[in-house]
Amino acid sequence: SSGINAEWPLRPGYGNISMCDYEFYEEEFANISEDCKDFIKSMLIIKTSERLTAPASLNHNWIVNRAQNMNQIEAQKLKRFLAQRKWRALHKTIQSTRIFNSLLGAKKRQITPPSVNMDHRKLMVAEGDSISITAHVVSAKPACSWSKDGTALIVDKQKISVIQSETQSILVVSQFSSQDEGNYTIACTNPAGTSTATIQLITLAPTD
Repeated sequence: SSGINAEWPLRPGYGNISMCDYEFYEEEFANISEDCKDFIKSMLIIKTSERLTAPASLNHNWIVNRAQNMNQIEAQKLKRFLAQRKWRALHKTIQSTRIFNSLLGAKKRQITPPSVNMDHRKLMVAEGDSISITAHVVSAKPACSWSKDGTALIVDKQKISVIQSETQSILVVSQFSSQDEGNYTIACTNPAGTSTATIQLITLAPTD
């Protein structure tokens, strides 16, 4: 007899198949389920009255179980697809949130050049007096420096001293003399730019 794997039609082994004289070789059918083999046997019957009908074949265990397995596989695929889509949506949401926070942080970090002004543009100072010049500064942590007639002032805390706060920069000139006359300029700088303000100090002429 020949196995179910015989070449056909009209080739050696076809006669055996047509006579339902076959067997399942272990090598070829090692991984084939018993339900599948039973389904094949039910179809390979000479008498049509005993052969499995089309409606009955659809209700065979192999067909039913296969359909159930396929449904389970499709359900698993659907769950996996929904989970992946959920994670993709979550990933997009996280990315959008990061971009929004980055833009928001950048907007918060946007700064403008400092604003610097003084109460006076010119002051007269008597010789021997001390004078305090207050510059009002509006900026986020500016770097401020003072100069006289274009030359940076040297702070020695005896003749010249500077008191710096978040909103003010105060220049103190002690024992004012004619040599201290000139234009005193404060320059405040931040990443957005630099602003300046200038005041002129003049020696007050002595009175009789």
